Amino acid sequence: MKQIVYISLFLLGVMSCSKGYDRVELIAGDSCQYWYYAHFDPYIKTKFYMYFDRKGKMYTLAERYADKKCYLYEIDDVVVTPRWSLVNDSVIKMGDLNWKLNIVNDTFLIVTYDEFHWVDTLYKVTDPHLLKKL
Repeated sequence: MKQIVYISLFLLGVMSCSKGYDRVELIAGDSCQYWYYAHFDPYIKTKFYMYFDRKGKMYTLAERYADKKCYLYEIDDVVVTPRWSLVNDSVIKMGDLNWKLNIVNDTFLIVTYDEFHWVDTLYKVTDPHLLKKL
């Protein structure tokens, strides 16, 4: 069953990439475009949203489960600097980690980090109210 899902996602990605999308435009988007990070741990109730600006700066917003308020999530890790860039349209560099872009379309991104076998999905969210938090 998993193979069918992965094959379907791959074909969807190939079809969407063949439409001639500019990947930087899709990722950075406009001032109200965020990417919801679907956390793999079901016990983590905080929602995380990532914003990529066109100048290479990356912001992370966290929406607390208890009060549903968003705040700017400060990352104080050496490996995770709040910068991003696109390398050869197939790799997105977030901080000091190079994530391979497997599927890029105007709805979601699927990225993998091969060294630790991480697979993450980012879903597009357009909400102008989140912008006030930056």
